[in-house]
Amino acid sequence: MNRTTTLPSLAFPPTSNANTLTQTGSHNSEHRFSSQLRMNFDCECKTIWLSWAPCPRPCFNSELLTEIAEFTDCMRQTKGSFPYAVPDCAYVVLASDIPGIFNTGGDLDLFIRLIETQDRAGIVAYGKICIDVLHAFYNSFDRQLTTIALIQGRCFGGGFESALACDIRVAERSAVFCFPEHLFGLWPGMGAWSFLLRKPGGQGLIDLLTLGKRYSAHEMQKLGLVDVVVEDGTGRDALQEMLQDDAVLQRIRSEKTRIDFDELWMSINIWATCALKLTATNRKLMRRFVGGQNQLITRGEREDQPYRKSS
Repeated sequence: MNRTTTLPSLAFPPTSNANTLTQTGSHNSEHRFSSQLRMNFDCECKTIWLSWAPCPRPCFNSELLTEIAEFTDCMRQTKGSFPYAVPDCAYVVLASDIPGIFNTGGDLDLFIRLIETQDRAGIVAYGKICIDVLHAFYNSFDRQLTTIALIQGRCFGGGFESALACDIRVAERSAVFCFPEHLFGLWPGMGAWSFLLRKPGGQGLIDLLTLGKRYSAHEMQKLGLVDVVVEDGTGRDALQEMLQDDAVLQRIRSEKTRIDFDELWMSINIWATCALKLTATNRKLMRRFVGGQNQLITRGEREDQPYRKSS
């Protein structure tokens, strides 16, 4: 399967490239792909912090996915030695800049439009770029580094899958985890099945994918899907402290079982076939979820400033 992502039906706008990003410091620096995605480099800890702030909803819209894919491509091609980045990067941290929300998953509004026009190519293209990114994180960009998800708040659907693709998951106490796809007739198609089945007791974790139930950080820790639970509001500081001691993180990190890209590609094609069969009732439920995503923003859970202060 060719890794090059083609997007025949989605109008993904061109994003910035590494040469257009402006470095803001020599020791710790920040680079922004857009208002939705930024990278911070902590040279002391050899850590890249990749933080997103999706707009208008806290989900993986097409533009954000394209920017994350640009990051993963650069990591693969340069082995992490960006002209503006941390040399010999040891860690990549996924985090959110939206208070109370890690990520609510796929762009359901886009899914509805593609389903109603029966645009299979568009649905597959969206799924393809998702698995390109997740496979890169799962394999640590083919490098000897550690990927970490810092989960603060809601972690649903594709957001949950992105966390599962990382080596280590650190969650604040009030974080909530859920795969809601079953509630509107779908299932997580971007790698969740593959990730969970390779966990200890993986077969017993399938209920997470089929019940649409919400789980707390401590419940996830008991299931072995969260490694560290910290107090609310302390996630970044707690992780920053862990990053000072490589031995601590390596004790937490567990070995991964290989996942071939073709396995994820097959999953995407089955998922796309199922999506195109969703009924008007299913799509109505999806619209309710979109409305819920909008309410998360309008209730003020997103700060006026697009980014928190960098760690």
